[in-house]
Amino acid sequence: MEKIKYLIFFAIGIFLCCSCGNSDVTEKTELTTQYTVYDSEEQEYMDFQAKLEALNEQTFIEQDATRGLSRFFKKFLAVVACDALGSAIGSVGGPVGIATAAITASLAAVITPVEQIGIFTRTNEYLTGRTIGMNNAGYSLANNLVPANPINGKYYTIEDSIGYYHNKVLLSLDSDISSRTLDLDTIIVKVADETYQSYKTSKTDIISNLKANQTSFDKITTNIMPNIHEAEDIATMIERFQQQYPEHAPLIRVLETFLNGLSNIKPTNNDGEYLNKALALLDTIPMRSVVRQNIQNAIIVANASYQLWKLPED
Repeated sequence: MEKIKYLIFFAIGIFLCCSCGNSDVTEKTELTTQYTVYDSEEQEYMDFQAKLEALNEQTFIEQDATRGLSRFFKKFLAVVACDALGSAIGSVGGPVGIATAAITASLAAVITPVEQIGIFTRTNEYLTGRTIGMNNAGYSLANNLVPANPINGKYYTIEDSIGYYHNKVLLSLDSDISSRTLDLDTIIVKVADETYQSYKTSKTDIISNLKANQTSFDKITTNIMPNIHEAEDIATMIERFQQQYPEHAPLIRVLETFLNGLSNIKPTNNDGEYLNKALALLDTIPMRSVVRQNIQNAIIVANASYQLWKLPED
């Protein structure tokens, strides 16, 4: 009888030890899985970035990622970068959130009063007598903002048309930009006024979503644009974005590579071919849908912004 008792206690002890061990293993597995998921997501951005760099080398033989930027071109590219980043800031809001956040980020960048490198619309010459305005509506809303044909069998939808809506809304606000009287609160209301019908969403919801991201837009007007003239090249300019938005660092690095390629093309000569190549490349890489969508949104908006604004000499 005593022997049986000992055997029972022994069996219970072994069971408890195994249970604790299994609990530890489960906990460690869950932690490992969490890290694997994060690393995998970041790796997906890195994989695309590496292939995009290879595309740049093939397409632009003499490109130089560290080349200096003129004071006007710095802000021009910074506005493009803000547009693209805005698409990520608003991504949780779906197509309307992506589009409206990108437009708001663009306006926040444009209205920042930086004398050294100010972007000025064609109706407002200021300080230097030189203007940076918008290309005409026909060019800014060209069909090549979004691929007309399917890529790898995929047809693009309204979610991919954010580049078109981005430019359309900004063109409609040209006179407001020229007045240089816009502030962020006014911008948010005007963006809602100009987008709610296209996206069949209430103005109240759009305003609410944009205000929820106001801190991110404030960083553009207070931390990014006022000091952008200090950046010597695209790499150092992008570093400033990463410092302010570390949560979007992998996407920002992809954006840096895309801007390195896009900046080799004169804005008025940009026919969307580089965008098409980048999107086709994106479709060849296995990745999560959220990563693919984030990259797609960012480069479509960046390309649209690049076609919208023009430099003084254009």
